[in-house]
Amino acid sequence: MNSPTGAFSDALSEVDLAMRELIEALKARGHWALVDQTASESVTVHFHSPIRFTLAGVPAYPLDCDDDRRTLQQALHRQEVNAQITVSPWYERGPFLTLATPADAQRLTTLIWQEMPESGLLKHRLGTALHAAGVEVSDTWINDLGVEIGTISASDALTLITVLGGKHPPRANPANGRNTEGITDRLRGRLRRLAPRIKVTPHPACTSCVQDRPHQIRIGTATLEQISDLIGAIEAGTEAPERSCRHRPVLRARGRIGDGA
Repeated sequence: MNSPTGAFSDALSEVDLAMRELIEALKARGHWALVDQTASESVTVHFHSPIRFTLAGVPAYPLDCDDDRRTLQQALHRQEVNAQITVSPWYERGPFLTLATPADAQRLTTLIWQEMPESGLLKHRLGTALHAAGVEVSDTWINDLGVEIGTISASDALTLITVLGGKHPPRANPANGRNTEGITDRLRGRLRRLAPRIKVTPHPACTSCVQDRPHQIRIGTATLEQISDLIGAIEAGTEAPERSCRHRPVLRARGRIGDGA
């Protein structure tokens, strides 16, 4: 399979592109599934994550009997997703979907984005915006208050400060742990313009672990409204181009991005 990013993206076949978009949606939704294609170019999806979830508004895991399987299959057919469903005993009754064509895989992808909670959509879009800005974040997760943004390196924090319209702290060397607190203060100041109560804390590497990880900064929880504003600020700061992501119309319908976003 060709690389799904960069210069090779234009060379993706229809089935490769459908699989890439489906994998992205499944990952954003938190599903553990194997996605593959058959010799006939149909797409297979094998869910085997023990997390209860729905597809097309009906339970999709677990499937305890044939009636459950038929109910799910009929619900997908009503959404014009031609899927044959079997249940594998090896993965605790996780559904195995055989999607007839790449177009069916694309329709399933659209359905997953449409049914995804707003918090999941914003968490995914935040990660995409940060990555486009050259900032890698880990440990992002959703809680009752919104989205906990996670951990970034001190070096990436300097990048984020600039993206958000700030300036580097004077003589700030991110490789020097003594500078982590000053970088944290500057980043906190930029973030609190958008999320006034957000916690931003330094986590410099100790002398024994500095060879294994960079000095880091932990960014706490922001509300969904604040996350939406932060995404807009990051995209504006990087002059991010319009991306043809299937979840953008969903966010637009929910009022999280404007028609011109």
